[in-house]
Amino acid sequence: MPEPTIDPTTTVEPTTTPNPAPAEPAPATPTPSGEPTATPAEPNAPKTAEPSGVDPSALSYSDVKYYSQLDKETASNKDLMERVKGHKTVSELAKAYAEMSAKMDDALFIPGKDATVEQVKDFFHKIGVPEKSEDYNLVDGSYKPEEIAELKTFFRNEVLYKNGLSKVQGERVWKSCLAYLMTERAMNEKAFEKLKSSFSERHSAYLKNDYPVDADRQAVMNEDLSLASEFFSQSGLGKAFKDTGLIYNPEIIHKAAQYQKGIRANGVMGTSAPTEKDSGMFQQGEDFKKAYGGRK
Repeated sequence: MPEPTIDPTTTVEPTTTPNPAPAEPAPATPTPSGEPTATPAEPNAPKTAEPSGVDPSALSYSDVKYYSQLDKETASNKDLMERVKGHKTVSELAKAYAEMSAKMDDALFIPGKDATVEQVKDFFHKIGVPEKSEDYNLVDGSYKPEEIAELKTFFRNEVLYKNGLSKVQGERVWKSCLAYLMTERAMNEKAFEKLKSSFSERHSAYLKNDYPVDADRQAVMNEDLSLASEFFSQSGLGKAFKDTGLIYNPEIIHKAAQYQKGIRANGVMGTSAPTEKDSGMFQQGEDFKKAYGGRK
């Protein structure tokens, strides 16, 4: 048999083997109930954590299990997601919401400009403001009740109740103020005691220029005390002079004694006109200021 002649100008196409068709997916495994189960995903298959339409490069909350169930607007709200991302599952989120809701039930809201009178009263009641100013329990401290009653009434009405202080706050503020008042009174009493204990010495020094002889000066001092006591008793000014410390001023005592001596001479109180020298007997001069510890 003769060999075939091959034309060198003829191109021979290579023979190709066709690729096999892809295999059909394995059938679903029936369950006892007869319903097929889904075919397990490939181990290396990518996870879809973002809902459709949301740029995964902008937000990435793949560890939030319910993220893929959120709508686009919610999932794109970065502030919202930052607040809830600590709750990884729907169960955690539900518990957190329940806890917050319970706290809100006990929350205290400041009444707005449109609040009703009842809402405002309810607010003040919740923060502990008493219904009446008399309900503040203010102690007397070392004062007698009658000494402090007027101040307590003023304090209740004008300081505590008017400024909306709670009962606890008001009573604490009052105790602080009372402590200050008691300290000031103690200082005044100490100053009065100093004036009282030094009065005789200062009285003698005040009269020394006019009565240089000790015996004469002592006689005038005794007369001053007797006549001044009579003057204060008749005029009713004793308590006022004592409370202000004026009774411990040697000049006041001497002038009061002279005034009373003139009344005795005339027999009628007030008929003895004071001299120019005596006209300032009730003024607080420099001697009194120095004797009274510098108080103006």
